[in-house]
Amino acid sequence: MIHRIALSVLAVMLLSTTAFSQDTKRMSREEQDAAFLADACNPTPVDTTLWPRHRISDVTIAVPPQYRLSQRIPNTLLFRHSYGAIRIARNVNSRYDVMGPRRYTSRPLAKETWCEPSNYGGYDGVAHAFIDQGRYNFSIKWQPFDGNDLSEWVSASFGTSRYEEAVRLRAAFATIRHLKDDPSMKALGGNPAGWFFNPCLGDSVDTWGWTRYDLRGVRIRAPREVRQVKVPDQDELHFRTGKGSLRLRLHNDASKMFAELNVPEQVFRRCDANLSGQAAEVFSYGKPGGPFGFTARWADAERKGEWLVATLSAPNIEDATLLRRVLFTVVFPK
Repeated sequence: MIHRIALSVLAVMLLSTTAFSQDTKRMSREEQDAAFLADACNPTPVDTTLWPRHRISDVTIAVPPQYRLSQRIPNTLLFRHSYGAIRIARNVNSRYDVMGPRRYTSRPLAKETWCEPSNYGGYDGVAHAFIDQGRYNFSIKWQPFDGNDLSEWVSASFGTSRYEEAVRLRAAFATIRHLKDDPSMKALGGNPAGWFFNPCLGDSVDTWGWTRYDLRGVRIRAPREVRQVKVPDQDELHFRTGKGSLRLRLHNDASKMFAELNVPEQVFRRCDANLSGQAAEVFSYGKPGGPFGFTARWADAERKGEWLVATLSAPNIEDATLLRRVLFTVVFPK
């Protein structure tokens, strides 16, 4: 039985890799260049769940396992692979690594995109994507996580000649976590409720074995421990796990749900994010010690002018975090 499951998993991975490879092969070099620049400011749909995490100072980041740490100097990590290289630095001088339009190089670039501000990993920063001499390059710097402009900044960059590799490496930058926001680093001071303090933090989700649910054209997946609660309204989906609940509504009046919670005395933190590849307005609500709540609102979710709004609430961080991960499985009609 275990052998069959392992073979099934391997088959799915091979099919996924083949499909991605075929898609990129169908694209001409000009199309790949255009896609790289057009998507520079948006997260990439790459599963980083199994990528190893590395720590530099008070920051962690996930890097593809094929990339080996080739150099470790004070507050700098350098990873290399035959396809490219990644550099990550954490120091005061990192604030100058991405200077601003037309100041990054000594000569103008014909193919470049600036993201000001960028929101990789849920943290504010500046990003610069450019193509030079047939090579895809990407640089990013994040503002100090403590809000102190004199603190150490974080910068990262990569270069590769392969488009599909550039997509993967850009996904690595979306995995950055400040130590206080990284649940996996709880023993070192990480905060399991990090997303509550920064609602725009992304989340990698392994949906193997999760059940698919449809809300008209919108799809979502949930694990076995999150059960659907049947409701008569065909414009809504309801889920529960433990004492936590999740509600999704797809309708032209769904924005009212968002407005009901969007009051100063309830909102804890707010920001704009890119959830499941589509722009969303989100905020956390409740108190740091619980209950924990999260709300997201997508405009024109079904390409028919209707809103999709999701709200969740749970008295404990475990249930709230699980329900929030369900939201990262949302797939919108193309």
